[in-house]
Amino acid sequence: MTALALHFPERHGVSRWALSGAAIVATHAVIIAAVVLWYTRTPPEPTIVPAIAITLAEPTSGQSPETDMALGTPQQEQEYQPPEPPKEKPIEQPVEKLMPAPPQPAEVSLPKPVEQVKEQKKQLEYRPKQEARVAALKSDALKQSSVAASQAYAALVSGHLRRFTDRSVAARYGGGRVVVSFTLSREGKVLASRLATASGNAALDREALAIVSRANPFPPFPAEKTGAQDLFTWPVNFERQ
Repeated sequence: MTALALHFPERHGVSRWALSGAAIVATHAVIIAAVVLWYTRTPPEPTIVPAIAITLAEPTSGQSPETDMALGTPQQEQEYQPPEPPKEKPIEQPVEKLMPAPPQPAEVSLPKPVEQVKEQKKQLEYRPKQEARVAALKSDALKQSSVAASQAYAALVSGHLRRFTDRSVAARYGGGRVVVSFTLSREGKVLASRLATASGNAALDREALAIVSRANPFPPFPAEKTGAQDLFTWPVNFERQ
């Protein structure tokens, strides 16, 4: 090995790689050129528009038929009109049951002041008369009830006195008639007693007053009998058997 060889090493490996790369680049260039040439020679396929079926309506009076537009030619630009929105049906609101209106109060015509005063006077005059009539009726009813109760009580007092009468007095002192008067309270107690008519026989007079004393107290007054006290007169007949 010489000194020149040391400074200039062998380059056979580098040349091989360079040649291989150049061959690859040339091959790709040839392929690309062939593809471009083939594409330029092949005519482009036409774009096929799909068929459209159009039905023409007969023109009506007052309207001009629409102008047919040639297929394949650009149509004139028309103003875009948005479709009208569908009309919404009004929602039927539930009908509330109508309640009958309350009856209106009848108009009351107020009496005139003069007539009102007259009416008040009539009422004031009529009221005492009515009250007096009612009081009179009540008083009559009470009187009748009291009279009937007094009569019934008088019969009760007479029977009560007979229970205390000694029938042997006439046999001992002789016969005679004595009238005794006495006052009873509402409770039936004897408040006072006296001879209303004497018999002329002192023994019979004393016996008549003694009967009233022995019968004390008497039954009380009934509720229907009015008065706090009452005066009674009782005739006593002493007869011999």
